[in-house]
Amino acid sequence: MKRINIEVARTNSQVTVIARIKEQCAKKNKDIMFCTTGDIIAKLGEMEIAVGRCLQESTLCNTRPQTCVGTWIFENPVVPKKTARRKKQKKSHISLDKSSKNVIIEEEETEVNTNSE
Repeated sequence: MKRINIEVARTNSQVTVIARIKEQCAKKNKDIMFCTTGDIIAKLGEMEIAVGRCLQESTLCNTRPQTCVGTWIFENPVVPKKTARRKKQKKSHISLDKSSKNVIIEEEETEVNTNSE
């Protein structure tokens, strides 16, 4: 992987990334390295930093000192808001006068008093 030094600064709405690479002399047949937005996003992924859409981008090249430092500005990732859900009410199961034994209730016959006159 490319050797990129990254500094990350977060605000409420943006993530600012300042990236630096080491300058190499192109005349001495050193490896020329380019760094684009995709490389920065991959490096942020390795660091487990989530970013949103890119607002400002840059390109790094190690052949000149001016192009060895670049700034990227990303939006903070959008986290979906949780919707309020109504809790389900628990059904109550109340046993009504259930005895543990089977009981047979017998009615007693009452005597009917009849007075005849």
